[in-house]
Amino acid sequence: MKIKQYLPEVLFLVLFIALCSYLSFFKVAWRDEAFSFFLSKLPISEIIRVTTHDFTPPLFYVLLHFWMMISQSLFFMRLLPLIFSLVFILILLSLRKQLYAYLKIKENLASQFLYLSLIIFNPIFIYFAIELRAYSLLMLQT
Repeated sequence: MKIKQYLPEVLFLVLFIALCSYLSFFKVAWRDEAFSFFLSKLPISEIIRVTTHDFTPPLFYVLLHFWMMISQSLFFMRLLPLIFSLVFILILLSLRKQLYAYLKIKENLASQFLYLSLIIFNPIFIYFAIELRAYSLLMLQT
């Protein structure tokens, strides 16, 4: 395999991580993120009981519960949704060749940069990646 072949993907992923980290560092927590934080501090059984009345499945809160055992800083907690977003983006990148074949698009550097830009700089992906909510996990599960 050629390393140059994956260079654009790696560069765009590094740029995505840097952008999300920067935005996450300066973003102030709001009510829904505080809800995620306090709910995830509860015992697992209580998380499951409380989320039966919420539209979000308990998996995110349970994962955040264990993630918070490492650190409870807001920046660190926001890394969990970023990881889910990165996995989702990697899946989209792996589907590129099939999408190009289906749409009969010739794969070249320009089409690759366009595809990467549409994914990496999508405001919804960026927002979900830095929000301490289950949005990025739900996006990954679809």
